[in-house]
Amino acid sequence: NRDSLVCSILDGVRASGNQCVCVRSTNSRRDLRVQPMAVASSEEVESMHLRFLRQPPEGISFWEMVERFNANVAYSGLVHAVSQDGIFTENKEKLIKDALTVLLTRCPNVRALPPGMDEPAAGREGDGQLTGEQMLRKQEARFQAIRRLVASKAGFEAFTQLSGIRESLGRAVVSALTRHDDGLTHAVLDAVNTLMQPMHESPDLRQEQLNKASIMSSASFMKHLVDLFTLHALRGTGSLVISALLDFFTFALCLPYSETSEGSAFETLLALVASRGRALFRLFSHPSLAIVKGAGLVMRALIEEAPDELVAELRQMALVEGSLLQHISIACFANTNDPRNLVLRQLSRQLINLWTENNPPAQDLLKRI
Repeated sequence: NRDSLVCSILDGVRASGNQCVCVRSTNSRRDLRVQPMAVASSEEVESMHLRFLRQPPEGISFWEMVERFNANVAYSGLVHAVSQDGIFTENKEKLIKDALTVLLTRCPNVRALPPGMDEPAAGREGDGQLTGEQMLRKQEARFQAIRRLVASKAGFEAFTQLSGIRESLGRAVVSALTRHDDGLTHAVLDAVNTLMQPMHESPDLRQEQLNKASIMSSASFMKHLVDLFTLHALRGTGSLVISALLDFFTFALCLPYSETSEGSAFETLLALVASRGRALFRLFSHPSLAIVKGAGLVMRALIEEAPDELVAELRQMALVEGSLLQHISIACFANTNDPRNLVLRQLSRQLINLWTENNPPAQDLLKRI
């Protein structure tokens, strides 16, 4: 379906080195961009939009300012995010932290229109009523702006260093996930993943540990993510949401990212994901190769790190679900003329090795082939 295709395109473009690509539910507002799309925004343009997030100009609403910020700042984060030496230079770190604070604490409340009511004319900032779809799209733009800010070092550090940011972001994330909208959910998870794994240069491992510990400190939050993953995996929907959740699980459970995960939180999430093995096995037949690879990485982490009882269940499930036979076919007969199949074949061979180790029924099956 469309989401599976978009998921594969997104993974391919990012794997090629282009981190500026993103998925939106609405068209990009190119008319709001100051400079051409082919030119990176200048330091002056980025600083101007950071200041305007904190204090929008007269006649421009907060939500339009968020759209302007997204149109002029790359999805990979601010290009000019570090203060330069000089007497009259701006403190970029302070601008970034102020903008993040505004997005999380001074974001105007929006209310959905009751069914049957017409859309009103634009009112003052924060007191207008919006349709349900408009409200979802504005919240999506809000999280895409947050993602651009936390991709910088100052925004990444602000999550645990600034008072109230962690609590405000936590409430915003939980509230957005209850909307049950795939576009908004994907934007939320992409922002959370950026806080799990730094996207900026010269990352601080200690800060990464603090961020992960804060995000994974709530067992109920992780259970909600695993429930969301199970729902979409079993229904065969929400490919972009599944891909973002697999990224979250990868950053938390898979080496080398898991080296900065806190021990008890790691074990809690590991047990939660392992208990939904049937949903994970369902992804091995997904049409998007990006999701198949992500599921393989998570499966390998489960086999290597989970308790023996859970590992035995997963190995038995590989037989019951037919995944072992499917990957034997890929490992032996994949068309090697396609470079993409080389990666999948290597993954299949690794999974076969994990599933057949200390598994007499699987080894007996191999003898019969």
